[in-house]
Amino acid sequence: MHMRQILALFVALLVGGTGQAADVDEPAPGWCAAAVAPAQNRAAVFCSDVEGAALSRLNELLDGMRLTFAQKRAQAEPWARQYRDLKQRLNLLSDNEARLPVLQRMVADGCFEEAGALLQDALNSRRLSRGQRSEYRFAVARTLSLQFRQRDALAYYEEAFRESPDTFAYALSYAEALRQEHRDEEARAAYQHALATARRGVAREGSTSSPAEAMTLISLATLSRDGGRASEAERHYRRALEIYHELRDERYAGKSAEVLNHLGVLYHMAENIRAAELAYQEALAVYRSLAQANAAAYLPDVAGILHNLTLLYRGAERRQEAQRVTRAEHDVYRLLVSDGYAAYIPELANSLNSLGVLYHTSGRLLEAESAYRESVAFYRSVAQYDPAGCLEELAGALNNLGVLYRDTQRMGEASLALHEASQMRSGLASRKPRVYTADLVQTLANLQKVYRQMGWTYEAQGIADRLEKLGVIP
Repeated sequence: MHMRQILALFVALLVGGTGQAADVDEPAPGWCAAAVAPAQNRAAVFCSDVEGAALSRLNELLDGMRLTFAQKRAQAEPWARQYRDLKQRLNLLSDNEARLPVLQRMVADGCFEEAGALLQDALNSRRLSRGQRSEYRFAVARTLSLQFRQRDALAYYEEAFRESPDTFAYALSYAEALRQEHRDEEARAAYQHALATARRGVAREGSTSSPAEAMTLISLATLSRDGGRASEAERHYRRALEIYHELRDERYAGKSAEVLNHLGVLYHMAENIRAAELAYQEALAVYRSLAQANAAAYLPDVAGILHNLTLLYRGAERRQEAQRVTRAEHDVYRLLVSDGYAAYIPELANSLNSLGVLYHTSGRLLEAESAYRESVAFYRSVAQYDPAGCLEELAGALNNLGVLYRDTQRMGEASLALHEASQMRSGLASRKPRVYTADLVQTLANLQKVYRQMGWTYEAQGIADRLEKLGVIP
């Protein structure tokens, strides 16, 4: 599988951010989705149980990170878990903490810097037990994580863990913080410690498994997968899946689907097509069932699995199945957009472009043109609130549309589409030549063919000169 295809795979959210809530025996109740805020003319996220002021602060932070809609949602869900966790911890810090109401108000208002400073002041000025010091340090780390200051947060997560190493939440959060800083071997050791802590808790309770063990296995499996340890990753994912099945609790159905998708990605990357297909299909069935009760929370996951199946079938040259699942993916995104979730317009445009490619290569040219043209229109609409957000995708769709016009002998329209695509790809290649030069060469070669067929020899020679400078002999 090509690397850019692998990077396009939808991966369900991991036990992400820098740790989970203290009560790891309950699934997180909230969810996040992306939308367009018309008043601000920008993409935004909203989370079901985050207050208005804190949610505004989250969007302010995300806006400064130049993320796509999907990336914003991926960042928002672990952020919301950490936000809920901090609120819970503030309630438990101390019955005698006079500043507690002020701290709670600061957090609810998104004033995380001020809350962290107040917690640090209490940590420095009060006589605390070891356990209390650890909890204060952990709370400070949370305020830093909520500002996406992960490197600063790591020091506090480590101090909390070192002081109270048998507290599962501290061990897991420390491991997650290490992973975010790409300190993989240290993260692996911390995950193993968290796993051992979770298993000791299971033994004390006299049970056979716990969600804490499962969530640690998922993170450990993902670390192993990213490090090329496929067999180890599969073993951890499989055990996590067994645990969720053993719990016999429908609230963990989404977590089971997440693990199945991870397995599908693992098999997909290894080109084990049948195993990947089965894992994706099982995850899809679970997400579809969940979406019946909460469409806003789970329909994006349905579409993500369908996208993975599209890539799988296209790679295996199973065109009819690829068309079927791409149409289904398109229908889901169309539904989300029609229901007011305009932030999914880029994904809708992507699905239309994919459909166009499948129709084009199958000789269904009228349907291909319709899909390409609509995808271009949607990409252009995104530019109203995110000018650079879909530039790469828009250039690709214009390139495809130009080739279709050429194939149907509409050379004037072909030259216009390909010229615009070449300008966009030239700008992208100037900024990231290793990533985008191949795309630029593709469009220039297509444009040169059109100019030659039109008899525009001067323009065709100009393209040949550009290609030669890029190291390509026309």
